[in-house]
Amino acid sequence: MASSSAGDPIQKHGEQQAAGMMGRNGSDSYKQYYDDSPSEEWQSSSSPSSTRQMLSRPVAFVKKIDWGTLWDKAKEWIRNPMNMALLVWIIAVRVSGAILFMVMTGMLNRVLPTKPQRDAWFEVNNQILNALFTLLCLYQHPRRFYHLVLLCRWRAGDMLQLRQVYCKDGTCKPSERKHITVVVLLLHLNCLAQYALCGLNLGYRRPERCWMCGTTCRWPTSPCAAAAASLGGT
Repeated sequence: MASSSAGDPIQKHGEQQAAGMMGRNGSDSYKQYYDDSPSEEWQSSSSPSSTRQMLSRPVAFVKKIDWGTLWDKAKEWIRNPMNMALLVWIIAVRVSGAILFMVMTGMLNRVLPTKPQRDAWFEVNNQILNALFTLLCLYQHPRRFYHLVLLCRWRAGDMLQLRQVYCKDGTCKPSERKHITVVVLLLHLNCLAQYALCGLNLGYRRPERCWMCGTTCRWPTSPCAAAAASLGGT
């Protein structure tokens, strides 16, 4: 009994020493882990000099642009009446599309608090976009009919003219007549789908429209036809 009681303090003292050594080892390893962490790399990457280097890259790219030549080309491009009309068309589509998107997503609910006001703005901008895209199709469709006539006739001069429009660098490629025919037919489908959507928007009021039919005409038939035509070009 005496030996066991005398051994208890010794045993407790040994356990305390072992626990202290483990604590010191754990704290030392903890400090060593964080001391070995790449703090220098982090400081170097987040230093003001590195930040200035990252910001100076776009500036260096901008400095390489010949703004004088770019401005001259822009002035030459805008002198063409068709390019002026195209620029006005793009601006109108961007503005009307942005307003339509903001009305649809509720970004203008504070400005247009009532549902009839939002419906009116939605309808007006929808009709504007409908008219703009229909106007573009009316301008392009006669030219596409002309290209279809050239495909049916397929003479030497017709080949050269179609290659300049639908072939890269105007080069001759195998099965070019089939490829160009597919592209021209897809472009015709794009115009016809837009005409159908225009008639749907003008002929019916918004509550009476068949939105499934309108969605089929415009999304995805019309844009997908144009996209497939651009990808199918030789």
